[in-house]
Amino acid sequence: MSDTVLVNELNQKARLLLNENKYEASLKTVGEAERLASDIKWDSGLLKAYALKSSIQNIYNKHYDAIATGLKGLDLANKLNNSYYQVLFYRSLANNNDMLDNYQDAIPYYQKCIDQGNKTRMARLTLGHCYVEMGDAYRLHLKKPVEAMELIEKGIAIYKEVDSTTLGYAYDYLGEALTDLKRYDEAETTFNKSLSIYRANGEEYLIPELLFHTANMYLAKKDFPKAIKTAGDGVELSQKMQTVYGESEARKVLYQAYKATGKKALALQEYEQYIGLRDSLTKANIDNRFEQIKTEALLKEQESALKELQLQQQKSTLKTQQFIVVSLILLLLAAFVLANYFRRLNKKMQVKNQRISEALLSGQATERQRLSREIRDQIGANISSVLWTLDLLETSNLSDEFRKTLVSLKSNLSQTYDKVNLLSKNIIPDELESVGLSESLRKLFKKYRDTEQATFELILPENFKGTEPKIEFEIYNIIMELLQLCRKFNCKQATFAIRLTGRRISLSFEANDEGNICKSDDLLLQQIAIRVESLNGKMSSENEGHSAIEISFRIPN
Repeated sequence: MSDTVLVNELNQKARLLLNENKYEASLKTVGEAERLASDIKWDSGLLKAYALKSSIQNIYNKHYDAIATGLKGLDLANKLNNSYYQVLFYRSLANNNDMLDNYQDAIPYYQKCIDQGNKTRMARLTLGHCYVEMGDAYRLHLKKPVEAMELIEKGIAIYKEVDSTTLGYAYDYLGEALTDLKRYDEAETTFNKSLSIYRANGEEYLIPELLFHTANMYLAKKDFPKAIKTAGDGVELSQKMQTVYGESEARKVLYQAYKATGKKALALQEYEQYIGLRDSLTKANIDNRFEQIKTEALLKEQESALKELQLQQQKSTLKTQQFIVVSLILLLLAAFVLANYFRRLNKKMQVKNQRISEALLSGQATERQRLSREIRDQIGANISSVLWTLDLLETSNLSDEFRKTLVSLKSNLSQTYDKVNLLSKNIIPDELESVGLSESLRKLFKKYRDTEQATFELILPENFKGTEPKIEFEIYNIIMELLQLCRKFNCKQATFAIRLTGRRISLSFEANDEGNICKSDDLLLQQIAIRVESLNGKMSSENEGHSAIEISFRIPN
């Protein structure tokens, strides 16, 4: 198993453990994926690990840790100029600062997420999250429930377009905005929608927060029995899932509801529970932050000691380096003289190789013409002669069985004659010189579509009037070899496109064969590469779910 496959499997295992509410195990597993991706220097795998790790830390209220992970991920995404992960980590940093009530940093990160997300089609779902969560920040921090509801509804529109299973998250926040606007009946309906979606998707870990939001709505509505019932359900589920934040907020609602109904003993009991949980949550965050600061300080001390050691080593080798510098200068002078000599020699060799390549291309064209004529004139003529002789045979005295055999023989010979004629034209078509590359390719593709029962699309520029004969000859043969590869790998759908940009002509090929053509070590692919190299062209390929080859030549002035 390759290391990259193992990284992906570890990330997948961490997700499964997260769905089973096994926080420590999921965090440990994604940490293994992170270390392995870092060791093998696989940036894509490392980005995935950072993204999953920050998500797990967020869900289990390790917000300082999640911010540290998010900053690492954003730094790597910026270095790689990966817009998708930039959007993802902007959202992570915004949401974790939001959860720490640090709205001064959260809202700018949300805005960066929205700005970049609107330019990144792949990040539509994360963009929806940013609209929803920024709306909640507007509600809590800026006390603007109307603007909050507008932002959340933008997120809901994106969820409906991209992934309706995420609507539970948006309806939860929309219910809170409706609660602030005192539209309690609408808020209750919206919270119930959210609960139904969470349960249908198996997202149990999101329900504790939804329950204390719903309980808060009943509290604002002064429906104290429902507030107490819903908050109690929230406490029970939070304890089961070990989410301290959910239990803390649910007990806060219980305290307020009991106080409002005159149940002072119960209110005091819930208040003490709430304060204890809140303090433990705050202490856990502070402890996490303190450990993080200690680790950062230790790393800085180690870096400082390493730099001091490096400085001592530099001083001890300074004299040796001075001697080496003088020696290098002398060597560079000698190398310059030799390089100049070899440069001139290499230029002569390039000119000679170019002439040899041109002669080979010319010889190939001549040989193909000869072979095409021989196939057509000798084999084709012989078959035609046999057909003519068979037509002259007197068949009236022959038995029915023999006549059927004769008819079948004539039919097979006729088909063979057609295939021989097609083969001679495919080797080098007569019309390539007479009507040019575009028309020759159109005829070629019509033949292939008729005989192969395949969908091969040819795209040619409207203003394409041809180019040098040797380039046309090679492009024609490259396309022929690609068609043969399609037949060999049983590929029934492919697109061939020729484009002209200034002095450069390019040929692109895409086939829906799951990348098998590009994965193969076929002789035809090697032959195509040799043709491209002989004309100083460029060739690149990829096999991510399909075969794609891009070839370009520069047209000489």
